[in-house]
Amino acid sequence: RRSTSTSEPSDGASAESRAGKITFTRPEEIVMLSIGGNDFLRRVPVATTRANIRSICEQAVAAGAQVLLVAVPAFSLAAAVGSLSDHALYAELARELKLPLHAGGWSTVLADPALRSDAIHGNAQGYARFAQGLAQAARDSGMR
Repeated sequence: RRSTSTSEPSDGASAESRAGKITFTRPEEIVMLSIGGNDFLRRVPVATTRANIRSICEQAVAAGAQVLLVAVPAFSLAAAVGSLSDHALYAELARELKLPLHAGGWSTVLADPALRSDAIHGNAQGYARFAQGLAQAARDSGMR
């Protein structure tokens, strides 16, 4: 199955810079959306990040894609010492938009020093662990 991406992982772009600029030029079967972390680090207002993620999800659904929303950890003092949890906006958006959610994937990887290359990026083992969980979440949600 073919795979496309609008950006490279960790390219520094924000949800704010992408909302309204993503175009689905051909029908995508599945969109796995993991975005927002850079916004949190840059302290973009949560309401703005939420609106932009919602917009991207709605664009993908309108284009006929199945969307799997991927939760990203919240930026907090606890996160600075490795105690990570998903930002609440992902569960809220998944519920509101009736989308499946891959929860805990990044939080689990980034909380484990053996699975990350720095405080905000996984290492090879971390990305492998994340990918396994993501694939399972897609299967569990019925994505083909």
